[in-house]
Amino acid sequence: MGEFLFLNLDIAQFGSNTKTIIKDENSMVMMISDETGEGKMTVHQILPGIMICFTDMHMEQCMSEFELNSGQKVLCIDQCREGRIEMEKIRAIHEQITSNLQVRVTIEELSKQYDMPATSMKKCFREIYGDSIYSYQKR
Repeated sequence: MGEFLFLNLDIAQFGSNTKTIIKDENSMVMMISDETGEGKMTVHQILPGIMICFTDMHMEQCMSEFELNSGQKVLCIDQCREGRIEMEKIRAIHEQITSNLQVRVTIEELSKQYDMPATSMKKCFREIYGDSIYSYQKR
């Protein structure tokens, strides 16, 4: 048996940067923190093995050490209520590409610089600004 038994899952660890605030048989509230900030995660079991997680993140990044013991499977649906890490990165990308219009930056360069997969970056940029990164640079 692992360190924690939560929502009928044998959980090996949540991580050294995670602290449990409230816990009952069907839900849990945890705080996660590092040198870049903190976040709050509220997890509810919907059905056995299916969880929904609401997060409020105020961090530049979130390194997860969450680990299930072998043989365990879980479906977790995450909804970030506030402070999506990706949004902060997309705003920084927008600032970079609009601050100096003479310099063209490739999608690959932005992906590496902001440590974000190119597909996710392009999709999120379009959702926030209503246009592609390429089109934004062309204007």
